[in-house]
Amino acid sequence: MDNVSQNLLDLDDKKRIDDLKSKQIEELNFWLNIKENPWRGFNPDEWRNAHIHFKQYSLIYINRSIEDLKNKIVIEIGCGPAGIVPFLKNTTAIGVDPLIDEYKKLWDLSNDNVKYIKSEIESFNCSISADIVICWNVLDHVSDIELAIKKINNIIKTEG
Repeated sequence: MDNVSQNLLDLDDKKRIDDLKSKQIEELNFWLNIKENPWRGFNPDEWRNAHIHFKQYSLIYINRSIEDLKNKIVIEIGCGPAGIVPFLKNTTAIGVDPLIDEYKKLWDLSNDNVKYIKSEIESFNCSISADIVICWNVLDHVSDIELAIKKINNIIKTEG
């Protein structure tokens, strides 16, 4: 490969990294804005809870109740501060998000029955296989969609 081709590849990689950082900054700003500027009279915690309940009811829409997830290993990719995994009792619940440390500064996530891992899906390595992987509003935030889907496929059990 000549230097020009390599430089173009380097520029593509740099652009992908810049795009990813920009998306992460936008996501963090969204939640900071919710925390600092109550929306339509909701206080920030009420808004976060409403967001979580929306996800719970959406599970019902896709024919999955929280009961169906008992005794399962559930990994939520891009869980953010309002993921579904905190409500999953009697499960092994794992939340993966590159911004989780920032979200922990905004909300108390310490009481959640969740193991939080700071990671992007593209670099996430997991020693266990999941029965269910939840990936909600995430793929538009990844730098490499093919790698992200491959990682998700590697995480989920064959029968998951």
